[in-house]
Amino acid sequence: MEAAQHPWPALGVLLVRDNVISKEELEAILQEQREARLQRISGRQLGELLVARGMVTTAQVARLVAEQYELQFVDLANSDIDLQVARLLSEELARRFSALPVSRRPDGSYLLAIADPGTVLFSDELRRALGSTPQFVVVGPDAIEAAIAFVHTAEHAVEFSQQDEHEPELHANVVELRPEDSFEPAAYFDLPSSEERRSPPLGAMLVREGLLSDEELGAALAQQRLTTSWRLGEILVSRGLVTQSVVARLVAEQYELPFVELAEIDVDPVAAHLLPWEIARQYPAIPTRARDDGSLEVAIADPTNRFYSDELHWR
Repeated sequence: MEAAQHPWPALGVLLVRDNVISKEELEAILQEQREARLQRISGRQLGELLVARGMVTTAQVARLVAEQYELQFVDLANSDIDLQVARLLSEELARRFSALPVSRRPDGSYLLAIADPGTVLFSDELRRALGSTPQFVVVGPDAIEAAIAFVHTAEHAVEFSQQDEHEPELHANVVELRPEDSFEPAAYFDLPSSEERRSPPLGAMLVREGLLSDEELGAALAQQRLTTSWRLGEILVSRGLVTQSVVARLVAEQYELPFVELAEIDVDPVAAHLLPWEIARQYPAIPTRARDDGSLEVAIADPTNRFYSDELHWR
C-alpha cells in the first residue's frame, strides 16, 4: 500500500477522524497553503487557519492537540488555580510560553497548563524555573491567556500567608475561576483511558496513508487492551503489518519532529561520545552532530522519553 503523496498533519488526521472537517475541506486548505508557501503546513498552522475561518473552535483544536501529544486536555475555566503555585512562574515566562503552573501534585511536582506542546515540551527554561519536571496538561490558548491575566493582574489575587518551611501545605491561596462548575482535581493527574478514543493518532495516520486497514487497526487495539504494556506500534510491528521505520516516521510526524535514517547520515563521533553510554542506552538516544549555536542534534527513538526527562539536557 502506498503512502500518501502529501501527508496530512497529525491534527488534520484527527479532525477528519472525528468528522470535524471533511477530507475534501482539509485537502483544499492544505493545497492552498502548499501553493502559497511551497512547504508542508504544521499542525499548529493548520489549527490557527481553521479557527480563523470559523471551521473549528479553539477548544476543539486544543483537545485534539492534547491527544496528538498524548497529554490530557483540561478546561481551565473549570479549574481551581493555586495562586502561590501559579506565581512560581514569572509573568514574562508565562506569557512567552503560554504556560501556567496551576497546582502542586502529591509527588511535589507541578501541574503545568500549556497551550502549545510543540514548543513548551522542549524547554529547559520552564523546568529550571519550577525546579522540577512538571506534569503537562493542554488548555485552549484563550483560556491560558485569561488565566495568566487573572493571576498576574487581579488586585485581590495576592496576599500570601507566611508559611513555616516544614509545613508547606497549611496555607494555600486558591481562587475558583468559575464557582458554579464542579472540579475534580484527581481527574487531571492521569491520561484518558484508551476506550475514550476511537483510534490513537498513530493508528489514524497509518489508515490515512493506506498502510493499515480499519480491521487490522481494530484487531491491534483489541490486543493492546489485553496487553497494556505494549504500545500500538510494537504490536503492529510484531504482527508484521508495518516496519519499525514506518512507525518511527509517523511518530516523528505525530510530534512534528524531523525523521532521519541513521544509516543514511554521517554521525559525528565526537558529538556521539558527549552522551554517556548508559544514558544513550536508557532512552535510547545518540547525538549526531554539533550545531553552530553550540547545541547538539540528538536522534531519539521515543519522543515521549525526551519530553519528560531532563537527563539529556544536563548531559
